[in-house]
Amino acid sequence: RSEQSSLKEHSSVTINASRERTKFQFTYEANSYLFSAMLCICGCAREIDWAPWSLYIIVENSDGKNILDTDTYDQILSGTVLTYRGVDYELELTPETRMMAPAELNGFKIDWGSYYGNILSFGEFDGHEEFDKEVFTIKWPKGASSTITYSRKLNETFISAKEKWTLDGEKCEWPITITLN
Repeated sequence: RSEQSSLKEHSSVTINASRERTKFQFTYEANSYLFSAMLCICGCAREIDWAPWSLYIIVENSDGKNILDTDTYDQILSGTVLTYRGVDYELELTPETRMMAPAELNGFKIDWGSYYGNILSFGEFDGHEEFDKEVFTIKWPKGASSTITYSRKLNETFISAKEKWTLDGEKCEWPITITLN
C-alpha cells in the first residue's frame, strides 16, 4: 500500500508540476507579446529633440589668416550684411552674451572663441526643421558678395540629418570658409 500511495503522490506531483509549467509558459508568452507590442507602440511614438544649429563662417584673408584674429577686423568687416529670406541682417561687431534658450534667430554676429575659433555666426535655427536650397547672401564692404545654400533632410528612423552646403555654387563643408581679397 505504501508503494501505491507513494506512486499516486508522485504522479499527482508530476501532473501538478506539468500544469504549473504550462501555466508559466502561457504567462511568459503572453507577457512577451504584451512587452513586444508596448515597444512597438512606444517606439513609433517617440519624440526626438533635435539640436538647434547656426550658420558658421570662417573669414580669412588671402594669406589664409582668420580676419577675426587681427586688430583691424572691425575696419574690414564693418558694413557686412547677410540677407536671409528677404531680410537684411547687419553684422554686429560688438559681442553680446545671452542665456541658452529655445532656438531663435539672433541675427548675424561674431562668435568669439567658439570651438572653430573666432567666426561669424547666423542663427539659431530649429534643429527639427528641414530646408531645401535655403539661400544666405553676404554682401561684403568692398562690393563683393558670397552666396551660401543649405539643404537639410531629416531621417527620424536613424535620428540623423543629411546636409548639403554650397558656397557660390560649389559644394563645401560646414563651417564654411570664405576668403576675402
